[in-house]
Amino acid sequence: MSLPIFSEAQMISGIIYDQNSQTLPGVTIRFLETPDGTVSDKNGAFVLMKKNRCKTSYPIIYWV
Repeated sequence: MSLPIFSEAQMISGIIYDQNSQTLPGVTIRFLETPDGTVSDKNGAFVLMKKNRCKTSYPIIYWV
């Protein structure tokens, strides 16, 4: 017997740009409620999984 596996996770992806439309590598993207996060790659691209336990609609983005 096999059972289907359902996931409540949602994939969020994008590219981080600065005010001059240049991509930004090394930017941290995460949700406040979870320790999960990611960092943008050398082209400013990122992929983040939003898990069902996360109530926030939008991730926070910060760069130092």
